[in-house]
Amino acid sequence: MLFGEIVEPSTRAFILEEDLDALPEYKGPVFQWDGDSKAPETISKLIFADSPKVLQICQNITKSGKTIAEIKDEGILICKSGDNYLVLYKGVSKNAVIGEIVDVLTPWIKAAKEVHCITTALTSSFQPSECIDTSTVTFTKCLTNLESVPFNFCDRLQAPNLVNGFGANVLSYCVHNALKASLWIIYSDNLPLDSLNGAELVRLFKSLGFFVNADFKVDSSSSNLYM
Repeated sequence: MLFGEIVEPSTRAFILEEDLDALPEYKGPVFQWDGDSKAPETISKLIFADSPKVLQICQNITKSGKTIAEIKDEGILICKSGDNYLVLYKGVSKNAVIGEIVDVLTPWIKAAKEVHCITTALTSSFQPSECIDTSTVTFTKCLTNLESVPFNFCDRLQAPNLVNGFGANVLSYCVHNALKASLWIIYSDNLPLDSLNGAELVRLFKSLGFFVNADFKVDSSSSNLYM
């Protein structure tokens, strides 16, 4: 089952119904774009990416791509790779809730033939835990409003698992506006990205038609090894 987000000011829960008329009309943020904010007429695949590991893979992909537009204050970067576009969310939104950012990206979503959202989660958060294959370092689940999951290397995410964040908001928007979309959740450990825990991400991006020449280099400052 899929649920959406209601975009309201965070104080809404503390306001009585009879006091609503006395409040000033809520005005959303004005987004400051750098680059061309106009969506193309047609997009083959539109990929929404968040979480550090996904963004690390995207950096590899966008080396040969082109930066199209950016909303700096909200951490949004739009890049083009071939006929496909990637919307990278760095999670530094200052002025808006995520739903408002998704709303301003509506023209891009409606222009896309395929919409895919990619995020990550810790394996330890997956339920029921007894269903996890202990020999597997990483695995993929999918939430989609398509009749079937687009790729056969994973199945649908089932209750009681919950997903939130940028990708979940995009999927909710698509569901409530009768647009087809898929949200891919890659479960892995909390270690820096390497050839083992990054394997599912590489496979997913290649399945989506992106060239990924993965070269995992671990920053010594992020190592979890203590001497």
